[in-house]
Amino acid sequence: FFEYPGAPLNRAHATRLMGADETPDARARLTEALLSGRINFAGHAAVVELPCGVGCRAARILDLETGRVTPVPLQGAGLGTAVCPERIAYRRDSRLLRVGIDDGDGHSVLSYYVWDPESAQLKPLGLAPPRPPSHCTASGARLLR
Repeated sequence: FFEYPGAPLNRAHATRLMGADETPDARARLTEALLSGRINFAGHAAVVELPCGVGCRAARILDLETGRVTPVPLQGAGLGTAVCPERIAYRRDSRLLRVGIDDGDGHSVLSYYVWDPESAQLKPLGLAPPRPPSHCTASGARLLR
């Protein structure tokens, strides 16, 4: 995470969302995150986790300077969805994002991305080898400190 430092907030917080084509519930959660101004990713952004059904989590990166929303890829070719909330790992001071996706056989495939705030895109760094089956735990931490 330390190899991809985040930049501090350089200007006032945005006051509205930009380019967010979301459901009303997701839009409300994103707006709430924008208004709170709570930074938890890349020095000036917020990762907002959204429910998307039983055993599923979706996430968006919200740039608090611009209001731009970037979807976090939680599915891949031949892969299922991120089934455990703790499978999304990020830090307040880093642009690196780690996403664990269930491969359908109960193994977790870890994908690594670097967020580019200028283009509002996640750039893939690659996949880690599949990990043995694991189960969700209520105590799993999503935010690494």
